[in-house]
Amino acid sequence: VGDGPLRKELLDKANSLGISDKLILLSNQTNMTRLYQAMDVFVLPSLFEGLGIVAIEAQTSGLPTFCSNTVSKDACVSKLFHSLPLGSADTWAQNILKSDSTRKPDEGIRVLRIQALMLQIMPTVFKSGILKHI
Repeated sequence: VGDGPLRKELLDKANSLGISDKLILLSNQTNMTRLYQAMDVFVLPSLFEGLGIVAIEAQTSGLPTFCSNTVSKDACVSKLFHSLPLGSADTWAQNILKSDSTRKPDEGIRVLRIQALMLQIMPTVFKSGILKHI
């Protein structure tokens, strides 16, 4: 999902591998929630990633989430998060297949509840000045 300068290269590679009929490349989307609901797992093998908001979104949708170890550990907001070193595709596939890759909507809801609670209490925490002692 998304667009970028490597789109044509990805399409060419898929064609050369004979898998273009199994690949769906979507342009930028505004309603990712619907797409997350259609997924079985979420995979983010990124070379460079900041916080990894998409990984957090995937977990809150109840998706087992597999990210490269370049993704910030702050993106780990549930038991659904798995960090893997960049390397062979076979290693990633084996890790995904041997994990419990079942969607866990209850875990996603739990994460959302915790985030909502944090949003409610953070203004009080900041006003109290407690953070300057940490």
